[in-house]
Amino acid sequence: MRMSIELYYCRRDQVGSRVLPLLKSQGLTWDGIPVPRVSENDLKQSAIELFKEKAVKNRRLTEEDVAVDDHVLLENLHLFDENRNLIRAGVMAFHMRDNPRISARQLAEIVGIAPRNIQVHIKSLKERGLIIREGSAFGGHWIVISS
Repeated sequence: MRMSIELYYCRRDQVGSRVLPLLKSQGLTWDGIPVPRVSENDLKQSAIELFKEKAVKNRRLTEEDVAVDDHVLLENLHLFDENRNLIRAGVMAFHMRDNPRISARQLAEIVGIAPRNIQVHIKSLKERGLIIREGSAFGGHWIVISS
C-alpha cells in the first residue's frame, strides 16, 4: 500500500483536520504512521528484553516467538512500514517501556506531533488496554502491556 507523501510533511496543527481523513481513506490509523527519523537502533535493548520477558510471562507470545533476532521480532509484530520505518505504535510503546516516566511532551517530540495530539493517542492506547498510567500525572509512570 502506498502512503501519500503528504503524511510525512504535514504541519502539526493539521493532524486532526487533514491527515486523519486522509489516513482513513487509505485504510490506515494514526498508530500506523511511520516515524522516519526514529530507527530500530534508537530502541533500547533493555526495553526489548523487558517486552520479551513480559510477553512470555503474560502468555501473549511463546518462548519460540521471542527467541529470534530483535529485528525479526519487530517485523513479526508489524512495527515497520513498507519502507522499513518504525511506525508510531512501536515508537510510543518502546519509548514508554524504556522510560516509564516519559512526559507526553517528550513523547510528542519523539513521534513528531503536537503534545495535544499525543494525548489523544495516549487515550486511545489506554482505552485499548495497551498502556496504563500508575500514579499521578506528575509523579506516576507508564506501564506498557505486552500485546
